[in-house]
Amino acid sequence: MTELPSSNRVLVALVLLFAALSTASAVLLWALENQETEAGGDPPELAETLRNQALAHHEQGQNEEAEKLLRRALAIDEAELGPDHLDVADDLNRLAAARVALGDIAGADLLLERVLEIRQKVLGPEHPEVAGALSNLGVVAFESGRIVEARRLYERALEIDEKALGPDDPVVAADLYKLALVADLQGRNRKAEELFRRVIEIFDSTPEPLHPDLEESLATFAYFLHRSGRWQAAEKLYQRAIEILETTTDSDPLLLATTLRHLAMLYQKQERLGEAEPLYRRALSLFEQVDPYEPEIVPLLWSLSDLLECTDRPTEAAELESRAKALRSRSD
Repeated sequence: MTELPSSNRVLVALVLLFAALSTASAVLLWALENQETEAGGDPPELAETLRNQALAHHEQGQNEEAEKLLRRALAIDEAELGPDHLDVADDLNRLAAARVALGDIAGADLLLERVLEIRQKVLGPEHPEVAGALSNLGVVAFESGRIVEARRLYERALEIDEKALGPDDPVVAADLYKLALVADLQGRNRKAEELFRRVIEIFDSTPEPLHPDLEESLATFAYFLHRSGRWQAAEKLYQRAIEILETTTDSDPLLLATTLRHLAMLYQKQERLGEAEPLYRRALSLFEQVDPYEPEIVPLLWSLSDLLECTDRPTEAAELESRAKALRSRSD
């Protein structure tokens, strides 16, 4: 939902790679101020710089500031290009992502409806970008608990993408993954498993390097099998997901931490406590590095405390219980 045109992504990636985020913001702010003070200016270039600056703020968790910049970019593009231009739809899409980051799901929904309207008007109802808008609306519906609506939107997106891109395209796999989550939530376990398997099959068939969504699909399917009591199959998928996450330079540390925690839970259930403990501790370290108040830390501390009780370490177990209680009271 936050994609930039490829040239913008490369520019921002280079800045963020070779400098601290604060430096990146300073560089982009200089570009922004320079363009705004130039005689005549160039509104499209200014809008592009605003979007890059917004991305830098988003990376620092400064989503309110990012939203302000995105609204300025939107206003420039609407004035320069007209309200029904595809670039305006892209601006609205980014702005919707900012609203989601700020917890305003309803606001994002309204923006994404306009994205869909513009793309359908300009591109026609069967274009993959229309499918993308439908899929994003499905995500918002899913997060809002409107599961039946989410399923309808995802199925329409899948129909368009399969027709336009073919049944083995990674975009189709992403559509199927969302439908697998819906099926799981609705208790349609056989259908969910069928969809998860198809997703992994498609991602596995993509040329090297591995598709970036493969590890999440593996981890989610592993947890599905775990909850279904199919522990051996779940363990293999967890291990494969962890291996990919540990060897990929830009992998998501929260996904790695969650997958380690889930595998530790599986081992604890099997009374393989010696294998579970180091996984819990690694997961805890990763969570705390990203955010010391990450919600998953509390249940992890309880699980690790139980493990320590079972291995005759009551003092350490009590310390972890106290930490869990303190974190829980802070979030209440």
